[in-house]
Amino acid sequence: MPWLRLGLIACLVAGCAAKSGHKYAEESYAPGFVELDYAEMEESLDDDFAAPKRAARPMAPPPPPPPMSQAAPMEEPAPEPEPDAEPDGPERMVHYDGWAQIRTPRAEELVAEVVDLVEEAGGHVETRGLDRVSARVPVDRFDEVWSEVLTLGPVVSRELSADDVTDQFTDLSLRVNTLRATRDRLQELLATATEERDKLELVQQIHRITEQLEVLEAQVRTLADLAALSRLTVTAVAPDRYAHVVTQLPAGMGWIDRLSAFDRVEEEALGRPVKLELPTGFVRLDPRKARFESADGAVAWAFTMRNEPIGDGAFWRQAVVDRIGEQLDDGATSRKGGWSLVRFVEQGAKEPYVWHLGFRVDGKHLQVLQVTYPTEVQEARYHNDVLAVLGGGAS
Repeated sequence: MPWLRLGLIACLVAGCAAKSGHKYAEESYAPGFVELDYAEMEESLDDDFAAPKRAARPMAPPPPPPPMSQAAPMEEPAPEPEPDAEPDGPERMVHYDGWAQIRTPRAEELVAEVVDLVEEAGGHVETRGLDRVSARVPVDRFDEVWSEVLTLGPVVSRELSADDVTDQFTDLSLRVNTLRATRDRLQELLATATEERDKLELVQQIHRITEQLEVLEAQVRTLADLAALSRLTVTAVAPDRYAHVVTQLPAGMGWIDRLSAFDRVEEEALGRPVKLELPTGFVRLDPRKARFESADGAVAWAFTMRNEPIGDGAFWRQAVVDRIGEQLDDGATSRKGGWSLVRFVEQGAKEPYVWHLGFRVDGKHLQVLQVTYPTEVQEARYHNDVLAVLGGGAS
């Protein structure tokens, strides 16, 4: 009978709930199982056992929809949240380097005017001579100072470069963090090592990583310094600077007259780069070029041009000495790794700059190298490392 089956089902349910210690409404189900609808089970049992005795019950039709005037107002769809604004990228780190030649018969007065502009902008002088000054200016004041410098007299020549060092800085910083974490882990292993052989190997690895860290950390500091303080160099040019030059250079050699210790002369340069390793103490400002700079003003750069008229490195070195050697002191020549080199020193300055030029022929091309040290102090600090790079040649 139906009431008997319902009673049995109710007993079973009550017994299961009592055994588990929870009420039926609070029963939880393990994954993979489903909750049973006991009312539906009872109706199914009725259909199975009493279907011959009972007619099917027609389903009631659904109620008609309410009139529009009585229908519940439709809720406005919630506005979709606006997508978060994309975070700004890292602030760009740019090193500006300006160089200008200004014609004037009063070189010392020009230098003094530039120094005043720099110091008023919160910068400082790096090196200073009778007719030349090199200074560092906060990057946010550089445009202002540079514009004012160019109004101090007739501009003979000028150049302004901007090197974005953000990617180099980010890459070096990540490498520094990775090496630090590696060294910390090795030091932890060293503290727990018991075998002398293991200790020795760990100490050697820690020493090697520490040396790499010191080099990379110095490069990070240099890039940060260059991005914070831009550099400008101003040279006073006497009206009769080239009065002693009475002959015009042959075709293809005019670039010699544009050479300067501070101007990155590349008008004649070809797209083919000079590949040089990075000297110790320098950072690479432009990954596409051989252009390096130290935090204290030493700069090295190289470019490739046509070897026309055809000559070897010694030929081009002598051509430069003959043309501009009278304006500078020293003029000592040397050779290193296929490069023909000459050393020039500023005339008459208390702390003269030092300018090295190198020439190397590679097939049909001439490679030109310039290295400028603000004083002989920087030359003593870096030049052996530069020569070590040149000893490996160029390609």
